[in-house]
Amino acid sequence: MIKVIADKYIPFLRGRLEPYADISYIHPDDFTPESVKDAGALLIRTRTRCGAQLLQDSSVSFIASGTIGMDQFDLPWCASRGIETRNSPGCNAPGVAQYVWSCLLHLGLDPHRITIGVVGHGNVGSIVAEWGRHLGARVLLCDPPKARRGGEGYMTLAEMLPECDVVTLHTPLTRSGEDATFHLIGERELALMRPGAILINAARGGVVHTEALVESASRGHVRLITDCWEGEPDKIDRRLLDLSLIATPHIAGYSRQGKQRATRMIIESLAARFGLPAATRKGERGIKVWDLPEPYRPVDTITPYDIVSSYDPMADDALLRRDPARFEWERDNYDYRDEPLAGRAGHGSVMPALRLIDSLEQGKVREFVKELMVLFGKYPYSMKLDVELDFERALFALINLTGADIEAEYRSRLGRIDLLLKTTSYLYIFELKRDRSALEAVDQIHAREYEAQSEALGRRIIRAGINFSTEKRNIDAWAVEITDL
Repeated sequence: MIKVIADKYIPFLRGRLEPYADISYIHPDDFTPESVKDAGALLIRTRTRCGAQLLQDSSVSFIASGTIGMDQFDLPWCASRGIETRNSPGCNAPGVAQYVWSCLLHLGLDPHRITIGVVGHGNVGSIVAEWGRHLGARVLLCDPPKARRGGEGYMTLAEMLPECDVVTLHTPLTRSGEDATFHLIGERELALMRPGAILINAARGGVVHTEALVESASRGHVRLITDCWEGEPDKIDRRLLDLSLIATPHIAGYSRQGKQRATRMIIESLAARFGLPAATRKGERGIKVWDLPEPYRPVDTITPYDIVSSYDPMADDALLRRDPARFEWERDNYDYRDEPLAGRAGHGSVMPALRLIDSLEQGKVREFVKELMVLFGKYPYSMKLDVELDFERALFALINLTGADIEAEYRSRLGRIDLLLKTTSYLYIFELKRDRSALEAVDQIHAREYEAQSEALGRRIIRAGINFSTEKRNIDAWAVEITDL
């Protein structure tokens, strides 16, 4: 029986291999020369570096990673020792596409009005581009290896960058060769981008030059959505964190279906390597994989509502900003989201934004608060302390401006305020999370200052509601809905 050592954080794996392999589950930090010495196979993620230092004296002949990247492997060394190495290409590609488009939609971009440049047209980039076309965006592609092989429609990076409102990176991290991607985006490339363009890094941290990125973003030349960081997980650049419109702890591909695909792929590759049976249909004998999703297939259509209702990146953003030192903890303990059109996605309770706009316009503060509470109650418990002041301040302002009698239960509840109401232009009605003064402790704010800030905030909320109410005729069905988490 083959001895397998698996990373304990590979999801959906436990209980599948036990009848066919001697399997142990260990923490990523516990992959040592001693622990793997007698293993025949390793199942890993990105943190386990596989080369001479770990494997020199081991009997390992097969390693499979439940990730798309392979930069954790010393591939030449493994090949020289006859160690077969496998990754899980494309497993999380729909999840990354979900991340990219959800971020852009939550920031208020109308796909019909943007040009998006996709750098790297592989498993991930192809889905980002596919969905972009469904959403109505103008999509440009850059992939030098494919262009040299005769692929049509590809631009050079220098040609693409000046054309784009958004540039999204989906390349592997490589340091040598004609198409090395280490610091692919540096000072020269950033200077070519349109002023105010958005750069999304959901590839690898080292694909961008952090210092150049910080300098450009500090000047306001580019705007940033950052999921991958140089130096992660031990250290991320706090300047980059502060400058990013949306910042997340390398979870762009952390969908439930993506993780399930990866686990299926490493099981099937292990089974093929060691002649183990794999049950791809219910009732078959072998390692059960039939309940895990197969590779992604292109869709006929996808809508903004499909994407926005399946994932809101602002919760992940808020958790990372709250405590950047918990970067790796957030990844290891992530609550995997469903991809658009999969499983539960899109089937949560839906609330028309128009209803909330009407409540503000008509002065129905009680109804407005009750509707918001449906969403507030769904916010992750670990974030409630951070948003308590925001929520209390908003209620305080509404009460004082309108004279409404809000029940005590609403005053004491905690909730999410950074969310939510969008029109066709996808503007927020209000967003307290970016108001750093709102994160100060109540006892550090003088009573008069608190009252003044609250009143100003309330007027901003109500003014926004009134302004948006004039756009009712232009509100599309997909743009007026907000969903719970």
